[in-house]
Amino acid sequence: EEYKIDINKRNVFINDKEIKLTTLEFNLLNIFINNLGKVFSRDEILSLVWGDDYFGSDRATDDLVRRLRKKMPKLNINTIYGYGYRLS
Repeated sequence: EEYKIDINKRNVFINDKEIKLTTLEFNLLNIFINNLGKVFSRDEILSLVWGDDYFGSDRATDDLVRRLRKKMPKLNINTIYGYGYRLS
């Protein structure tokens, strides 16, 4: 069983069951899918997902990754300790 992702409709399914993602979660997923194997720093993710005008903790990135992992446990999101994340 694998995820079926419709980028245009912004839907994610597994076994014909929809996984409800927030806009930010879907944006993060989309970034990872389009850049398989690329390592993103927390700051890069903040900028790409929230925009350059976001002023807050880079821990927001960790929280977003944690939520995405919880909803999509079969995704292989690697933590690059002290730096950021990548999807492999």
